[in-house]
Amino acid sequence: MDLNSWKETAIRHPNRERRCEALHQIVGDLGKHSQVIELLFQRAREDEYWRARTTAIQLLADIADHDKRTTSFFVACVVEDVDSRVRSTAVETLPRIWSQRESKLRQTLLNWGLSSKFPDVRQTAILAICEKFRDRSVLNLLLDRAEKDPDPIVRLAAIESLVRDWRDDSKVFSILCKRAERDDDPDVKRAASGVALRNVRIFLSYSHYDSRYAKLLVDYLSGELKRDGIELWWDERIVTGSVWDNEIRARIRESHIALVLVSQRFLSSDYCQKVEVRNFLRQRRSEGMVIFPIILSACAWQNYDWLGGTQALPSGDRNLKSHYRNTGKRAELFYRILLHLQQVAREIRRDGRV
Repeated sequence: MDLNSWKETAIRHPNRERRCEALHQIVGDLGKHSQVIELLFQRAREDEYWRARTTAIQLLADIADHDKRTTSFFVACVVEDVDSRVRSTAVETLPRIWSQRESKLRQTLLNWGLSSKFPDVRQTAILAICEKFRDRSVLNLLLDRAEKDPDPIVRLAAIESLVRDWRDDSKVFSILCKRAERDDDPDVKRAASGVALRNVRIFLSYSHYDSRYAKLLVDYLSGELKRDGIELWWDERIVTGSVWDNEIRARIRESHIALVLVSQRFLSSDYCQKVEVRNFLRQRRSEGMVIFPIILSACAWQNYDWLGGTQALPSGDRNLKSHYRNTGKRAELFYRILLHLQQVAREIRRDGRV
C-alpha cells in the first residue's frame, strides 16, 4: 500500500484497532517523512479512539523533531485531552521530547503535580518528576500531595516516591506516620506504614544446630512483617568484621519482641541461656519485651520457669519438627506465628512502647 492508502486506513477505517496498526505500519514503512509526522499530529488531536491518540503520541516521540512545536503539542494534550490515558501518556513521554531548559520542565511537572485539575495528571507528573529530578522542590511537592491531595491514587504515588527516595528524612517520617495512622485509603495506609512503623523490632534467638528451621521461618515471615513495619533480625545479618557478641547484645537492647526457637540444643547452650535469655528477661522487666517461644522439637521446656508461664506455639505437647513435617502444615503454623506477631506489634504500638 502507498502512503495515501495507509492514510485512508489510519483516518477512516471503521475498526479502531486497525487504525492503530496503520499508524505503526506507516512509520515502519516511511519513517521520518514530513507527511507521516503531520498525519501523527492530526491523529493525536482528532481520532475519537483514545488508543489511536496515544499511539500517535508515542510515535511522534520516536520520530518527530524534538522542537518547540512538538513540546507545545504534548503540553496541549496534557491540558486539553478528555481521556485520562491520553493525558498520562503525554506526561510520561514529555521528558523524552522536551526541547527547552531543563528547569522549565521541572517547573511544568511541579505545577501539574500540584495543581492540575486531573488526578491522573497529578499522579503521572509525580512519577515523571521523581524519575527525572530529585531535589528539594520535588520533595516539597511529594510532602504536600501525600498530606493534602484529595485523590488516594495521587497520595499513594507521592508516598511510594517518598518511601523510595527520602525515607530517612525526619519530616518525611512524620508525614508517613500521620498517613499510616489517619488515611482513609487502605493502600495509602499500607504504603506509609511500611516506613512509618518500622521501629517495631524482633530478635530471632535459636541454636545454630537449628539454623535450617530458622531460615525457613525467616524466609516465610520477613516479607509480610516488613510490609507491616516490623523488622526481623537474626545473626545471619551480622556484617563481616563486626564483633558478633557486641552486635547481638546491642540488637537485643533495641528489640521489642524475642522470637525464640526452643529445642534441647537451645536449652543446653550456654550462650543462648546466659547471654540471650538473661537479657530477654532483663528487657522484659525493664522495657516490657515480649518473649514469644516456638517449640521447635521435643525437649524439657516445661522445666524452665521463664517458658512455663509464657504462651508458646504450637500449643499443647506439639512441636514443629515432629508434627509439622508436611510443608503445607508447616505453612499453616508459620501463618499463625505471623498473625500472632502482627497482633503483638499492634499492642506494642498501642501501648506506646516504641
